[in-house]
Amino acid sequence: MRVDPPLHDPIHAVSETAEQTHALHPVLDALFARIRAEAPAERGDALEAFAKAFVRRLSDEELEHHGADLLFSMVSSAFAFADQRGNEPSAVRVFVPTDADEGYGSVGTIVETNTDDSPFLVDSVSEELAARELRVRLLVHPVVGTVRDKRGRIERVLSGRGSGRSCTTCTSSSETSNRCRSGRGT
Repeated sequence: MRVDPPLHDPIHAVSETAEQTHALHPVLDALFARIRAEAPAERGDALEAFAKAFVRRLSDEELEHHGADLLFSMVSSAFAFADQRGNEPSAVRVFVPTDADEGYGSVGTIVETNTDDSPFLVDSVSEELAARELRVRLLVHPVVGTVRDKRGRIERVLSGRGSGRSCTTCTSSSETSNRCRSGRGT
């Protein structure tokens, strides 16, 4: 079993008050209800914890714009990507989402990275996209700790505060892009 190294990232902390207020949003209630209803029992807790980190910094407007169904598909896709990384030090994918593959249609080109702790990764990816005149429409930077089994599959997702570090870095950008998720490794 692998536990990623401790997190020391106070810059990205969100106040407990902000988290409590955000947790009352009806889109989140619907998202978490769908996870509890549809996720396999052995993956539900990890997926729900990952989803909480994934949506934590989204504004109320972004939550309402995306809605629970799209967020469920986005979170599930990002979680599967992080999980499939296994014991590799990092993973990168660039894709245009489809209903058949990711469960949601094209929102633009998605660039996702998933690594163990990698300082300045969000800035580096964002700057590279800007240098190529690609516009980032949405940046999501979940910071989580993970406990993985011997094969590298995610068994548990922990709070990023003081736990093992693993952040999904997903950065989406292009002329047609609507979403950018970015951060440091899971």
